[in-house]
Amino acid sequence: MNHLVRNKALKIVAIYLLIGFLWIFLSDSYIELLSSNAEQLTTFQNYKGVFFVSVTGFILYGLISGYFRKIGEANRQYELLFQDSPIPMWIYDVNTLQILQANKAACQAHGLKPAEILSKTMMDFLSPEGKDRLHSTIDSLPDNQHFSGVWAHVMPDKSLKHMEIISFPFLFEGRKSRLVFAKDITKQVFAEKNLEEKNSLLEKHIGQIQSYSYANSHRVRAPLANILGLVDLLIDENDTSLIPLVKESAIKLNEEVSEMNKILSMNEPSLPD
Repeated sequence: MNHLVRNKALKIVAIYLLIGFLWIFLSDSYIELLSSNAEQLTTFQNYKGVFFVSVTGFILYGLISGYFRKIGEANRQYELLFQDSPIPMWIYDVNTLQILQANKAACQAHGLKPAEILSKTMMDFLSPEGKDRLHSTIDSLPDNQHFSGVWAHVMPDKSLKHMEIISFPFLFEGRKSRLVFAKDITKQVFAEKNLEEKNSLLEKHIGQIQSYSYANSHRVRAPLANILGLVDLLIDENDTSLIPLVKESAIKLNEEVSEMNKILSMNEPSLPD
């Protein structure tokens, strides 16, 4: 911005000097041709001076008013693209980490008023782990677009918001800065964490079932083997005295299965929502 202002100022001065030098060199020669005596020459010189000041004053007014119209248009574009953007954005000084500018969405995302957020530094937003991470990366940021990953920002109520950060190098009022674009992915982070907890609990439960089934499989196999053996004897020897033994083994098998179902039901985990 300072570079553009300096260029515009130099342009106005250059136009003024060009008109001034042309007027001086050309008008003096013409006046000398028109004037016949010193008194008349003095009168023409006075008129020439008044005319020059009047004309250059109007020219300067036009140049300056046109420049300020462009500034006003640039400010309106700035309000539209930065301040009124729904994307949280802010600018911070790379050396001091001071927040230099922040849009409405950034203030709302952090639960702060504009004056409050401008009194903060980047360190005020971060957890101790985030502060260490920023200290270790701030000096190695590239001079182009940089995806910084996900950062946990501490809110005024001490809760955390997870921000996905992209930053760009930026010169703000002559200060080396970064322009930050942020995306609030807190819901996504919590949803992924919740899913991981569910998967972990489910895997643990499946492991418990497998271990329990393996450890107690012999308890089922024993009465089942008895039943199969007794059934074979009944078929081969047609000995009805074996029927009570078959029934006893069947009852034992049913008791073991019921006990296993009871234990599995008692150990079934309650998955989080």
